[in-house]
Amino acid sequence: AGGRSRVFLDADSLATLDQLVGVVRDQVEAVVVVVDDLVWCDLWCAAQLTTAVFAEVRVILVLVDKLDNVDLDFDVIADDVGNRFSAKDAQELRQFGMEVSDIQSAFRKLAGAEQIIFRGDEPATFVETFDAVAAAA
Repeated sequence: AGGRSRVFLDADSLATLDQLVGVVRDQVEAVVVVVDDLVWCDLWCAAQLTTAVFAEVRVILVLVDKLDNVDLDFDVIADDVGNRFSAKDAQELRQFGMEVSDIQSAFRKLAGAEQIIFRGDEPATFVETFDAVAAAA
């Protein structure tokens, strides 16, 4: 009670962004992100990742090679943030002391995050990937 969890799993039915940001900032040692085509476009994902980066929480990216995202260019992803989020999104971020420029900075820093490639062609690969994530965390 009151300590840090080893890994944050965004499946706890937390209802608000402030709850998610608080959990990531204060209660976890690592955030594992299964990167799909939408993770960079989702406001809540962006806020959680930004919080993790600035709170110096370890981030582990699991890249799914079927999604053609194995060679991510984090500068391009960061530069495109301004096109992905609306003025309303930016206003919501400000409630948590975040600006779009913070997300851009955090996304650039993710270039140095640990990356594990999930090759989903065979069921055994899932077990190997899970083991790699568990070992990394």
